[in-house]
Amino acid sequence: MAEADLTFGLKREGVRKLIHLLAISAIVADFFLSKELLLTFGIIFCIAYLAAEYFRFKGEKIAFITDLIKYCARGRELEKWVLTPFYIILSITILIGISGVIITKNAAYVGIVAATIGDASAAIFGKRFGRHSHWILKGKSVEGTFAFFVMTFLSSIFFVHWQTALMVAVASAVVEIFSGGFDNLTVPFSAAILASIL
Repeated sequence: MAEADLTFGLKREGVRKLIHLLAISAIVADFFLSKELLLTFGIIFCIAYLAAEYFRFKGEKIAFITDLIKYCARGRELEKWVLTPFYIILSITILIGISGVIITKNAAYVGIVAATIGDASAAIFGKRFGRHSHWILKGKSVEGTFAFFVMTFLSSIFFVHWQTALMVAVASAVVEIFSGGFDNLTVPFSAAILASIL
């Protein structure tokens, strides 16, 4: 029974992180679609998601979105508003919106890959291979944090110089450790701002 439960847990986490990784498509879309259209999509999704959560607490549901929230939620998350997916879409929407205006486009892309590829890698590797922890890591595994650092660095070098990518990866890994449930806000913005400054 324990093995079956673990397998089911991995499937849930896999779906959760697959959705997380799909957010990277915002970078590809930014090459082909107008900023206005991307912002419209982002705002619509944010509103639809908040509406789904509102109706879930009313005992109703919005097709597909509510079912997906219930399936992907961890542990006791469903006892309150599940805002993690909302935070990531909100962050990406804002980064796309301010790219080329307040920060460079490449800096915005670095923030997006840190929050998607980096974070998803940390969760997947941490859950699958995590064996070591330390009180500094706030319950996270050494393996997961290392995966976050490596994948953020490797994905960032497509957009910025490797020295900048290295510094962003280190800083983002530290931010991710201490962000709690708000890492989908703190990681992308801190990575993007640092990349833009450097």
